Amino acid sequence: MSTPARTRELLAARHRMLKALRRRKLGFWRSLGRSNRWFPRKLIVTREGKFLIFITIGLGFAAINTGNNLLYLVLGLLLSIITISGVLSESSLRGVKVTRVYPDLLTVGEPTLLRVDVQNTNTWRASFNLELHEICDSGALASRPGYMLHLAPKERSAAFIVAVAQRRGPIETEGLEIATRYPFGFARKGRFLPDASRFLALPRVRRLDALPFGIVERGDAVNARRVGLGDEFHGLRDARAGDSTHDIHWKVSARRDRLIAKEREAEATRIVVVALLNLAPPGAKDPSALDLACETAASLCSALLGRTYAVGFEALGIAVAPSRGPGAVEALRKALGALRPADMDVPAEWPLPDPEWATARADAQSTRDAVARGRPLALRPALAEPGHDRILLRFAAHAHIAIEGSFHHIVDLDDEGHPRAATEPTSEAA
Repeated sequence: MSTPARTRELLAARHRMLKALRRRKLGFWRSLGRSNRWFPRKLIVTREGKFLIFITIGLGFAAINTGNNLLYLVLGLLLSIITISGVLSESSLRGVKVTRVYPDLLTVGEPTLLRVDVQNTNTWRASFNLELHEICDSGALASRPGYMLHLAPKERSAAFIVAVAQRRGPIETEGLEIATRYPFGFARKGRFLPDASRFLALPRVRRLDALPFGIVERGDAVNARRVGLGDEFHGLRDARAGDSTHDIHWKVSARRDRLIAKEREAEATRIVVVALLNLAPPGAKDPSALDLACETAASLCSALLGRTYAVGFEALGIAVAPSRGPGAVEALRKALGALRPADMDVPAEWPLPDPEWATARADAQSTRDAVARGRPLALRPALAEPGHDRILLRFAAHAHIAIEGSFHHIVDLDDEGHPRAATEPTSEAA
């Protein structure tokens, strides 16, 4: 079968599986209730509302059986309360527009505020007791709804949803729900906005010292032996306009009878590349099995950056060039957040576009074939020129797998992703 035909068949199977998973998670009635075509308003009766309906039905039977006018009066009053509740809750929802102002990045296990701008477009009706909730059926995102007690006519304000990523990687929600329990709290009426939002959950960075891994204070010195603003002496030259008086070498200037300036060498940068062999640990069933390993890699990169290293990252299919500064940690965490087990088929429900998902499945098959045949795996290089220090993180169960290139330190991880120990520098491929 040709490759395009195989890809089409694979994507068709994915879509069928996604529909089956959605029906299994939501059930028939909840899945039908999500439809705005058939049910533009979602109604959930609260415990108090069920109690009221039970009393209303009981009074109705009692009034019919006894013919008591007082019971009919109470029954009419209860029915009026239910009707008024439905009318007022609908008026509170109608004309409300929401705009997401969300960050793109989350951190696993840390709460993040998701801002939602809410506008009441009504000219004379206010909205009360609004509740906004980001719906994620996969369970990858736990959230606490945002609330807004009062929104005057033509007013615009902001509500904040508290979201916590439960796993690393891309996260996609089903949409945003806006609801209200106004005025009596007997029912929760809402409407569903089927506009998915997407996040990338980054691994956490914990305090981690590089020294226990056996990683010594070494690194590749680059950018040395050139003129810069460092502290080391480089040479002498004739002074030019604009030179500081602190750079003038007065003794040499007196001997030569002209102004001589000192030149300094640029500060050297130590380069270390952290490599992660992103193969699935034994018994892993989904890409989140790499979460702790990525957390260890992010913590190690952060510790090295704190020791004035320029840190890069390498893995199967992804690389980050060495850098320093405030954005270096975020760039490394983004790469680790998007990392998947290179030898594992991506689940159908993993939030990836169809072309990227199909490519990931094909790459996983190629990696499995290479491992089965004993061919060395090639990590994507972070730097073209060799000579810098490389630190390899790998699961201990993958110690037999060959990797192209040499490493100065190898850190073995247990099946969960916690570090065990580091070996001495190696000169050949691991």
